[in-house]
Amino acid sequence: MQTIDAGRYDELYNEAADEWRKDSTLDESKATLQRVHEKLGRAQRRNLITAREEQTGTAPVAGHSLVAIYQTSFERGEAM
Repeated sequence: MQTIDAGRYDELYNEAADEWRKDSTLDESKATLQRVHEKLGRAQRRNLITAREEQTGTAPVAGHSLVAIYQTSFERGEAM
């Protein structure tokens, strides 16, 4: 949350999964994250809704991954 609030979009992009970086350029990612931040404001709190491990052999995400879903409250709204 602090990384987005601080505008460190390059850092987020560089730490993102290969699938994200394959489907989105740094500039596209920065524009998306900036729009979300401008619309919702600063993150205030988040609650973990669910987390699960997945092992898949096919696209879109082949291999082992962890999927975590959070409910997040922002200054001007909520998002999951």
